[in-house]
Amino acid sequence: MRTANGHGDRCAVAAEVTTGLLRRPGVALQAMGDDTARHQVNRAQVERGQQAREDFEENNPLVPAIRAIDRSVEFLGLVTACHAFVTAAGRVVPRASERRSAASQRHADTVRFVLFEARPAGLTFPQLVRSGELTLSQTRAGRAGLACLRDIISERGWPPLIWTKQDGYRFCTDIAELQANELSIVREKLTEIRRFITAVVGPYPALQPKGRWIKHRNTQLSSVESTLDVIAECIDT
Repeated sequence: MRTANGHGDRCAVAAEVTTGLLRRPGVALQAMGDDTARHQVNRAQVERGQQAREDFEENNPLVPAIRAIDRSVEFLGLVTACHAFVTAAGRVVPRASERRSAASQRHADTVRFVLFEARPAGLTFPQLVRSGELTLSQTRAGRAGLACLRDIISERGWPPLIWTKQDGYRFCTDIAELQANELSIVREKLTEIRRFITAVVGPYPALQPKGRWIKHRNTQLSSVESTLDVIAECIDT
């Protein structure tokens, strides 16, 4: 115990003396010319900042509100980034209607017709294939059938097309059902991004522990995960 106390006292005295010396501009300038000393000072600054942040997060009653604001800012940043991406992509990629084939249009019209015929009930995928007399690929794959129909629905402002395990595919205008469908999709994407982070991205830091791009990518993916979690909570309330 005496040895530990003595060591602590010596460190305190050394820190006080060093602090007094570094307050002199000439001494500080010469000290920072030493690479090891400069590295230790920079490291101490980072650790000091982390310690201050941890103390603030543990003891300040405003932390929950600040975290909520941070998440909202992340969400707005993601929305802004998505909007910029869509705007830029719209200048480069042709509109869906411009690259839609006549066959895809016919398949989408067939799917829409059989769904309208079945209203208010829905149709499972096998029922949709049989009723429309289409193949599996014509009904769902690529830009045919359902995919093309969703593009047309978005362009023309028709009632959304949803899918549920109980009713299958159907047009829906009920707000509660639409929110439940959105919540299901968001939770599905949230599960996918979490599995991607843990199973695909997770092993990378062990291979390149000092890779800056890995840290940056992990930060961005965590932001996406947090944003999806916030959206799911908002829809569920």
